[in-house]
Amino acid sequence: MTVPPAPVGSEGAPGPEHGGRPNFLVVVMDCVRASDFPGGAQGVVGLPTIEALRRESIVFERAASVAPWTIPAHASLFTGRYPWEHRAHAKGRLQLDESAPRLPTLLRPYGYRSLLLSANPLLSPTFGLTAGFDAAAWSEWWEPYVRMTPSSHRPKGLGEERRPAPSVFQQIHDSSLVGLLHRSADVVYRHPFLVDGANRFLQRLLFPRDPSYAPVAGWIEPTLEGWLRNVPEDEPIFTFVNLLDAHEPYFADPEVIRSLRDYLEFVRTPQDRPSVISGRWAPTAPELDLIRRLYRASFKVVDRRLGALIDVLRRTRRWDDTYLILTSDHGQAFGEHGTMFHMHRADEPLLRIPLWVRPPGGRGGGRTAVGWASLVDIAPTVMAAAGAADVGGFSGVPLSTLDRSPRPHPLPAMADGLALDQERRQLSEERQRWVDRVWSAAYQGDLKVVFNITDGTLAAFDIRRDPEEAHDIWSADDPSLAPLAAEARRVAAALGSGTAAERSDDVEERLRSWGYI
Repeated sequence: MTVPPAPVGSEGAPGPEHGGRPNFLVVVMDCVRASDFPGGAQGVVGLPTIEALRRESIVFERAASVAPWTIPAHASLFTGRYPWEHRAHAKGRLQLDESAPRLPTLLRPYGYRSLLLSANPLLSPTFGLTAGFDAAAWSEWWEPYVRMTPSSHRPKGLGEERRPAPSVFQQIHDSSLVGLLHRSADVVYRHPFLVDGANRFLQRLLFPRDPSYAPVAGWIEPTLEGWLRNVPEDEPIFTFVNLLDAHEPYFADPEVIRSLRDYLEFVRTPQDRPSVISGRWAPTAPELDLIRRLYRASFKVVDRRLGALIDVLRRTRRWDDTYLILTSDHGQAFGEHGTMFHMHRADEPLLRIPLWVRPPGGRGGGRTAVGWASLVDIAPTVMAAAGAADVGGFSGVPLSTLDRSPRPHPLPAMADGLALDQERRQLSEERQRWVDRVWSAAYQGDLKVVFNITDGTLAAFDIRRDPEEAHDIWSADDPSLAPLAAEARRVAAALGSGTAAERSDDVEERLRSWGYI
């Protein structure tokens, strides 16, 4: 195999000190929105690992996801293409075609070994998101709920053909009781205190010496370390990790639930998006406040896990030569514009995400980048840093070009409505009209234009002065809005106005288990 030359370091994208190829660690903090992340308008404080990383990173404060939910966002991150191009979205195929060029296969000729570790069960072969990686492991459907999984648990995928006989712990999870929970996943979201109580009971029963909650998919850190120790140090690596600790349902964090009164409020508060969509539940202001405080408390778990991942890279002598790209797949809503959690709309709480690049040695300096950035920019960024001579085959651009200069054209995004016909049939016609709309959006400077593809209307916002998008400033006579409107219409034409196709039973079962139906 002919290995292309290593990259030449620069201020924006330095190569490793020893002259070899850099390593990459891309971490998606699922559901983390920009406004609550450090540096955001209401950023959580007291996150030592993240705050230290910020001082060493290039921070893209103007960053947006391509879509407000998991599958299209990750497909765009891996391919460097927008959802209307790779078609892995609710009105397309939903699954990413395994033949689509993606980062791990594009990096292979450069000598890279690749690994995917995902706490989110949707990053699985069912949706085509693990293809191309040398090794991949993902959570089983119950792990986001049963949050006392030991770090020794063997995940799906990695070494599956050599899985040992199931442990007592595994047999409990494979029992009929867990099967009942699988078939009644909506109970988890309508009554999260039931699973919270079950978690606490099982934690004390199975792990009496460790009564604290474990993170979601605690096997990720030891699995990463075990894999790295089997890869020679002179071989560069591309590793991808999805952390799910900020995803609903949120359980009774002791920093938020401090009294019996707090716990009774937690017991009364559901957390299911389908109930909001169907009109069965209209959250009150105290309920919204409680859920958001639980969400923000989860960032401390994310912070500890980032520190643990970095420690793994240090112990395996990889950290000094590693690019860390820290981002999210989408945001999270807490009542804004009548929306809870994520999916369906193109509002700021759902699309705006953190995106930081920490170069090897921490030479980002904590500076704030100028241009608008997107998940589609990660693939060309990685390829450019790996030494690719041509990164023109992507829809995104290397983030180094956006460090000190604006994006040369408006940045597009979308929201794709309901994913399944079954989901749509559960709603009244009125609720369908409210929920199952397709949107496109375009960003440039301080402006954002949103096109409601379903009814053909446009809206515009100055998101610096009006981050809550409360004041529509759309005017067809405003020349500053014309290029954004043209971009939003271009995306609409590429998306079309189709409805969700029929999906396989496996696809529907996975989405139901994860609360999307």
